[in-house]
Amino acid sequence: MKIEYNVEDSFEDNYAGTLDLTFHVTLLKTKEPYKIRVRYYNIDNLTIREAKTFPLSGGLIIHSLKEQGLASSHLYHVHDDSGYGENDGFEFIEFYCTSIEVIS
Repeated sequence: MKIEYNVEDSFEDNYAGTLDLTFHVTLLKTKEPYKIRVRYYNIDNLTIREAKTFPLSGGLIIHSLKEQGLASSHLYHVHDDSGYGENDGFEFIEFYCTSIEVIS
């Protein structure tokens, strides 16, 4: 996994963070390896623990704040699983963002 965090200065001194996460995945059926890069826009409250090891065997969990009826300037809450399988806590990474794009 590769983590790239960038902060850009927009006009009027507003700062917007983008987070790129690159995952190495293998298809279960064909065993073909792929590299996937996902960009998350307008990052807020980014927390990364244990950056030296980052096993995301189950992938990231993305909660739509709008679907949950929560009023927020961010649309998504993204995190990995806490290890208890309840999709509510995180073990390695957690953040909020306004949009998500697969870029490669």
